[in-house]
Amino acid sequence: MDYVPLLSAYIDAMESDDVNKWRTLHGVMPVRRPDGRVWCYVGGMSVVFKVRYQGRLHRLKCYITAKNNLRHIYGYKYYENELFIDVPLCGPVWADVILDRWYEGDTLEEELKLSPTAERIKELSEMFQKLAIELLSQEWAHGDLKPENILIKNNQMELIDFDGLYSSTFLGCVSEECGTPGFQHPYRNDLYSKEIDDYPIAMLYTMLRAMIYDPSLSQRFYEDGTFIISPYNLIFSGKDAGFDYVMSLLARNCDVLAYRIGELLLSKEPALPQLQNLLSCKVVHRRSDEPLSAEVFGNKWGFVDSQGIVIEPMFDLAFDFSEGLAAVKLGTSWSFIDRFARLVIPCAEYDAVKPFRDGKAVVVKDGKRMAIDRSGAILHD
Repeated sequence: MDYVPLLSAYIDAMESDDVNKWRTLHGVMPVRRPDGRVWCYVGGMSVVFKVRYQGRLHRLKCYITAKNNLRHIYGYKYYENELFIDVPLCGPVWADVILDRWYEGDTLEEELKLSPTAERIKELSEMFQKLAIELLSQEWAHGDLKPENILIKNNQMELIDFDGLYSSTFLGCVSEECGTPGFQHPYRNDLYSKEIDDYPIAMLYTMLRAMIYDPSLSQRFYEDGTFIISPYNLIFSGKDAGFDYVMSLLARNCDVLAYRIGELLLSKEPALPQLQNLLSCKVVHRRSDEPLSAEVFGNKWGFVDSQGIVIEPMFDLAFDFSEGLAAVKLGTSWSFIDRFARLVIPCAEYDAVKPFRDGKAVVVKDGKRMAIDRSGAILHD
């Protein structure tokens, strides 16, 4: 197809009752909305129609911009020179299309727009973590990870829209599509390998975990057509107000795994070799009834017993367990955790803390020393 028609030309063709507009897919019937117009939605470079074919619902995708990789990505679902379009002033065109199954279920984008509860967002983050671990273990990559390309069905996530896919077939090639900028590393153009999903995975996981602690972020996710975190700002200036807020949420709630994954968003490289191990990491290795001691590994602190590591070294500072609790620091935020690394007392407002002794712990704020009890309440003399 030498000439790529405008979007309106595709819609006019689908509205037409001309049965000869198909080269081989005779019997494709567009599904119509209540107002009688054909059911369709528009993406950045394509338009998708909801159609019925051979008694089943399908999605018919037509491209505003021609792409060479589609036949390799979609195989038998790719129909070359299939849909006849008569374009005024330009003459007839046979357009390429993709005919794929219709996906039932809501996308992650649609779920987030429903103002989900913190508990539901936690479930979504766990589903995404499972999907991400599985995806990173494959020899291919999706290429355009974002909420609207993640389908949720029966409390499981699956990927849709593979236009930006990478596989070994494209080794040494240049990507025809670089995903959605809000989720991509600014240097994504320099990378076309199985690692192209690394940065958007880190972005989505970090954002979903932050939404647990501030569910209103789900409504601000696409605020004014922009995203909360700007990869461009992070990489080129090292500063971004949205990123700072998200990381402070994770630190204050002692979500250590999400915090460490969030730090990867500052990487100058789009490939994140640590990501898969972090997503698969168990912060608590095993149950231990022995006394736990704080120990530093490299520049991170964890907890050990006589048999080795019990709590993964992910904290920036830590004190030994005392009276069942340990003081740990993540970023600039202090917390007291239990033996399962669960947050017990948030102490982000304090500049320093000391371990518990006789049911109380010393805390410091603006140079003033105070004591708190196990509920976090300030004790007054």
